[in-house]
Amino acid sequence: MTSISPDAVGHTFTIHGLAVGQDEFFVSVPMKAVAEEDMPEEGFTTTPSVTTFTFITGGPGEYVWNCEYPCGDGTIAKFGAAMSTMGYMSGHFTVKG
Repeated sequence: MTSISPDAVGHTFTIHGLAVGQDEFFVSVPMKAVAEEDMPEEGFTTTPSVTTFTFITGGPGEYVWNCEYPCGDGTIAKFGAAMSTMGYMSGHFTVKG
């Protein structure tokens, strides 16, 4: 698959370079939502959806990632609860040169 409809997005994996001392960098990968009829009553699927992608950075540095498709509990414009939990819907990584 090379693209999905905006109506089918469940989450994004969005990477930003930090603003200081490194090249500009931005990648946003949409991830397909689980169809409502396929969602178990418990509220989450036990069969993971895998999205594979590659990217090339401009060089070494610190990068942050987050989901930019708000699906939280309704606080902070739906960016609350799980959406604001570091390591769950956001985090960071280091690229070494």
